[in-house]
Amino acid sequence: MGNPCREEKLQLAIEFAQNTKTEFSLYCIDVDNLRLINDVYGYIVGDIVLKNVADHLREALTDPFAVARIGDDEFGVIIMDVGPAEALAKAQVLCKSIVEMEINPLGDDGIFITNSIGVASYPYNGQALDDLMLAAEVACITSVERNPVAQPAGRQPVGKGVTDNGGV
Repeated sequence: MGNPCREEKLQLAIEFAQNTKTEFSLYCIDVDNLRLINDVYGYIVGDIVLKNVADHLREALTDPFAVARIGDDEFGVIIMDVGPAEALAKAQVLCKSIVEMEINPLGDDGIFITNSIGVASYPYNGQALDDLMLAAEVACITSVERNPVAQPAGRQPVGKGVTDNGGV
């Protein structure tokens, strides 16, 4: 996740899952075209968009273990006790809910955003911190490149902006 504190949360999730023989999933969520929003409306509006997305992630996901901004336009989310199939289904719902958000930092004129979500699940896509982070990021990049319909490894298209990294 690029930051020692964020990586510590992921390492805690790995250790908990190892000790309890459970699974969890990691989302890498990219806010599409944030650079364009910043260029057209300015960085203050871009920051408002990011805050709205972060708030939405916390509200939309039941009991996430961690929600963190991991890059300029990316968020990482850890969801405990959720395996690959359930994580992918939840990611599709989340992706759609983000698209349906209406953000009005300029009054009545709403800014609508799209997003891409990469999904990696422990232990299926890796058992080490770096492996899981890489798997989620690669799945997210694949989703961004194939937008509007992403195709996870070895499977048919699953929906706008969501892909997993195989293993399901």
